[in-house]
Amino acid sequence: MEVSRSKRRTLHPASYAVGFLSASLAGLAAATVFYASGLASYMTMGTNCSGLGMQLYALGGAAANAAEANGDLPPSLDALATPDGAGVTYLKAVPDDPWGRAYLYQLQPDGGARIASRGEDGLAHTGDDIAFVIERGPTWIVREATSAERQASAR
Repeated sequence: MEVSRSKRRTLHPASYAVGFLSASLAGLAAATVFYASGLASYMTMGTNCSGLGMQLYALGGAAANAAEANGDLPPSLDALATPDGAGVTYLKAVPDDPWGRAYLYQLQPDGGARIASRGEDGLAHTGDDIAFVIERGPTWIVREATSAERQASAR
């Protein structure tokens, strides 16, 4: 049985707005969960380091890009702000952490590296340090160091 054109049901314009609002809220909730799960540990330390995780991740990404182009990680973070053999610089300048101190950058025996902030107390290898690791794989991977990795580096 065919429904005539005049009997077809149409949605009220407000229904479209409700649908759009529902989808927007779902996306916002998903983004909030993603953001909070990745940066919750930084946010609890105070306003001084709310962007610290993002800055460490960006530094790791610059080092990974340099490694992808040149075969190995750079010997220091300063090398990222210096033109490489092809004349490419990966950072305009190496930033300090939120407390005005230089980041720690350590090459690892496995070919990866560790980038860390000494945290608010200014002492390396203490509980308030925040670290990211760069790992060699099929591509270079930048991720937050696990608590076991942070403790192992303190020894």
